[in-house]
Amino acid sequence: MQKDRFGEVIRGWCDGFEAPDVTGNKTCINLDPKKGLLKRMLEKSVRTTIDTCLDLKEDEDLLIITDTATAPVIGDSLLEYAHRKSNDAVLVRMRERDYNGQEPPDLIRIAMLGADAIIAATRRSLTHTNARVDACKKGARIISMPGITEEIFTSGGMRADYIELDRRIRDVKSIFENASEVKVLTDAGTDLTFDLSGCEWHIDSGICHEPGIGVNLPAGELFIAPKDVNGLAVLDGTVAGLENEATYLKVEIKDRMAVEISGTGSEKLKDLLDREGSNAYNIAEFGIGMNPKASLIGNILEDEKVVRTVHIAFGTNTAFGGDVDAGIHLDCVIKEPKIYVDGKRWSW
Repeated sequence: MQKDRFGEVIRGWCDGFEAPDVTGNKTCINLDPKKGLLKRMLEKSVRTTIDTCLDLKEDEDLLIITDTATAPVIGDSLLEYAHRKSNDAVLVRMRERDYNGQEPPDLIRIAMLGADAIIAATRRSLTHTNARVDACKKGARIISMPGITEEIFTSGGMRADYIELDRRIRDVKSIFENASEVKVLTDAGTDLTFDLSGCEWHIDSGICHEPGIGVNLPAGELFIAPKDVNGLAVLDGTVAGLENEATYLKVEIKDRMAVEISGTGSEKLKDLLDREGSNAYNIAEFGIGMNPKASLIGNILEDEKVVRTVHIAFGTNTAFGGDVDAGIHLDCVIKEPKIYVDGKRWSW
């Protein structure tokens, strides 16, 4: 279930928050979380996105994608700041997709192919769509923010030092990249063995400076499409697509496929997967949370980045070296894991 972190937002960010008023002067904005009003996006979050993470240049074509389920102020604030930088950015707003990984409309897919840089601030994830993969192949740099809210955009994981986070994740990658097996255990009962031989680790540090790169914001994970997975996963954290539901799930996995799902919320999860067919039961991903500023708030966008968590995902993994296109990608968090890399214990 999602938590309210607005009190922290006010205390932690009011200091130094400046935004232009109608006269062009910069003033501190008074936020009223009880009324759900954010008249301006926090300057620091917008700059982190466009300057630090995207490194947007004046002459680049920036496409900002949002949807009917995402607070308009997020896309509007990104557009306004890009225009202030003399970038001729374009904002499009589509109907909310039905689930993570569903393709965007053709008009947006075509626009993505012509963009140098893309920010997708949408309720459902475009990260694991063919449209995102094809745009990256054309050289686009893409920041995806599935499930972004005003709260997440202005607190928690967005506060990270993304340059330092990039360095830290690359250091950890060097420990994992030659491993053939990773084992994950938890006191709740998770006992998973991942065969990673021949697989490639990927980083999501938020830094999106090179052509063809795609990242999340908030960012902070090391992840891989495993060759094989076997064992039991106890999903005691957030489950994508069921963020507003109480869940506690046990997933029996054999030969990288979920063969039995039980526990609180199991029927709803199976309903989501069954809509896309048997490939949706593929265990598509193993990821390790790496963002020290992220916290468990009941939103998968941030929760999967939390330190001392790992996550698995159902469905599609073709966007990062896998072999299954299921039309859906659902991340699921596992809390407080013990991780063994080729038999040797590793921790954050």
